[in-house]
Amino acid sequence: MLKNEGFTLVESLVVIILVSLLAFLGIHYGRRNVKMAAINEGKSLISSIVVQEKKYFAENYTFLTTSGKQTKIEGLIDINTVGDFFNKFEISQQSMTSGGYTDYILEITMYPNTDKHPDFNGVYVKGKYSTYTNEIKYEENYD
Repeated sequence: MLKNEGFTLVESLVVIILVSLLAFLGIHYGRRNVKMAAINEGKSLISSIVVQEKKYFAENYTFLTTSGKQTKIEGLIDINTVGDFFNKFEISQQSMTSGGYTDYILEITMYPNTDKHPDFNGVYVKGKYSTYTNEIKYEENYD
């Protein structure tokens, strides 16, 4: 009796469709994981900047701010060698007085290195530090 060996066309198509679906899902979740790693790096950089800013605030009773996107503040903050995904930051300060206490709010926004990671356009991490609560609240966008 002659025995047929091999796969039918339908079986082959099912396998190709399943492999394609798994590859698509793997690429999608892999990219998402890379963006989440970038977000975590941005949060770490913000925490590092807040520590440096708190030291500066203790001596000068004000925070250092930037007028736009920068890569460093001479003598205090330099993220050129630290960040792989983020290479620019912007720092602003607000103050609110209530009941005799002034709460200084430091807002730090990290921007991605789009030269190195062009698909990170629109990704950012923002941290707001309050002297009243002594906490950092994060906001991120990783599309």
